Amino acid sequence: MSCPYGQSLINLAHMSKQSSIGSATAARILGISRSHLQRLASSGRVPADKLPGPVGAYVFDRDAVEALAKAGVR
Repeated sequence: MSCPYGQSLINLAHMSKQSSIGSATAARILGISRSHLQRLASSGRVPADKLPGPVGAYVFDRDAVEALAKAGVR
């Protein structure tokens, strides 16, 4: 998945279970709504893994989300 804020911020292929967070937590860290976060994730502006299944929830790497928050991503 492409990240316009720099691939060095995150490598989703190596995301550990301890650092995985859901969209509610990620949105709170970034100071945005869940729906806005989901739009950013679906457009590739915020890197995320999408879980399989009918709901297909997004999973985010906590360290990457915190780095994006520090960079002022909104």
